[in-house]
Amino acid sequence: MATSNSSDFVSRYYVVKSSWRGKYKRVFMVGKREVATINPSSGWGITNSWRYGEDFLEINPNPANDHEFSISVKKAPGDKKPTTMSFSINCRARLISDVLQYHIPLSGQPHSETSYHVQKLGTQGQRCGVQLLITSVGVKQVNPNDSSHVLCTYRYCNMSGMGLVE
Repeated sequence: MATSNSSDFVSRYYVVKSSWRGKYKRVFMVGKREVATINPSSGWGITNSWRYGEDFLEINPNPANDHEFSISVKKAPGDKKPTTMSFSINCRARLISDVLQYHIPLSGQPHSETSYHVQKLGTQGQRCGVQLLITSVGVKQVNPNDSSHVLCTYRYCNMSGMGLVE
């Protein structure tokens, strides 16, 4: 499975992998087509990689711990039962957001984006009409005349909260 070049990845995170054998340091890499891990203590080659929509099934936060998350993958082609691996990192929300940004479109699972026409309040107090798409990764501000043209993406991992302004 380890076939990619490490330059194909858009973000890298230093994580701790937890298993029944103990805790191990790994580099968790997020790519546009796959995720992969590197064992930094045994060279810098890719040790495992899983393609979105094929081997990589899902990523989930651990609700009992703010730093832990797990991934479910197929270890070998044709595996019926997925393997779950646990990791921990301080910036879990950012890592999960990076993975979902690429995984959701390639997963083959239906995903929805809800659209809203809203008023944006500018820094000078002026209001202007904008269109927002609510997605699994964040809120996208799109051109009201062409929703395929994304003007800005506000990722959930960068938000401290949302509120209604009247």
